[in-house]
Amino acid sequence: MERKIRAILKPNRIAILGYGREGRSSYKFIRNYYPEKEIGIFDKSEGVKNDNLLSNDRNCIIYAGAHYLEHISGYDLVIKSPGISYKEIEGIEFKGKIHSQSGIFLELFAGQIIGITGTKGKSTTSSI
Repeated sequence: MERKIRAILKPNRIAILGYGREGRSSYKFIRNYYPEKEIGIFDKSEGVKNDNLLSNDRNCIIYAGAHYLEHISGYDLVIKSPGISYKEIEGIEFKGKIHSQSGIFLELFAGQIIGITGTKGKSTTSSI
């Protein structure tokens, strides 16, 4: 499993697009496997600059505010949070891959996932 995770996170420069709950957990996940890897945090909110977790990380660059997307095309892997619309990044040419936390999960656990869909009965079905 660890080999698969390292293969997904192998690119040199990783960007986390959106630093809410999912972005923060993506950051922790990456730091667990790569404590020295350069990570860029991209978020509209200037408040991200005050995050204690990031302020002590010398390998983390924070891009926040109105022009937060200006430097994202220089990253090899972008992990996009679901709260960020693809319309916001439309027209930006990425040199690498755009991924999501869900996409990484599905890639790691392919063949072990069962999806339950439909209008009614999902909770009942999944609890059985």
